[in-house]
Amino acid sequence: MQLAADRLGTGPSLVLVHGIAENRTAWGPVVPLLAEWFDVLNVDLRGHGASAHGDAYDPVSLAGDLVETWSAAGMEAPLLVGHSLGGVVVTAAAVVGSPR
Repeated sequence: MQLAADRLGTGPSLVLVHGIAENRTAWGPVVPLLAEWFDVLNVDLRGHGASAHGDAYDPVSLAGDLVETWSAAGMEAPLLVGHSLGGVVVTAAAVVGSPR
């Protein structure tokens, strides 16, 4: 599923993923600063913020959503940054989204 997201800036691709019980606004204070150097995609995981709910909330399912979202945005091999649960999700996404 594609996730609700905000995109700002230009440069190398960077994806930000919040922690559990948070949403993309958690990154609000740093996004403008990062956007000076990066193309920042700031997402809401499924069931959080403005993203739809889903049937599964395991890290691999959440990672699949993340990969689908950055791919739809035209990003290839973005830098991934996650906080708390987001750290687990970006770790899984690095595997799920890597070229085979």
